[in-house]
Amino acid sequence: MKTNAIFSVKLRPVVLALLLAVTLSSCYSVRIVSRDGEPEKKAVSSDAGFYRDKVAHRQDTTITLNPIQSDFSLVDPVCPYGFYSVEYRVSLGQALLNMITFGKVKKVKIIYVCNKDC
Repeated sequence: MKTNAIFSVKLRPVVLALLLAVTLSSCYSVRIVSRDGEPEKKAVSSDAGFYRDKVAHRQDTTITLNPIQSDFSLVDPVCPYGFYSVEYRVSLGQALLNMITFGKVKKVKIIYVCNKDC
């Protein structure tokens, strides 16, 4: 009986570390898609799922705000005909970083597809 208690005490930090690693890597995403647009097509695509056969632009950056600033805008003039879809991803680690820094440091991961020429 004593060996089981020692084993569980040694195993507890490992289980907690694995649980923390899994929760910090978990994420959610929000995707907004245009009903009327037509996406830019790619001839050969290595992407799977929604972005297959589409030209997907990925932007992964960190925004640092001054103490006076309360918001930011991230505009990239790559899409002259507008956006077909925009996806915003947030992981738990990114949300914790935002919370600990009181919203002054934000990791931003955006994937967007432009509309095709009309």
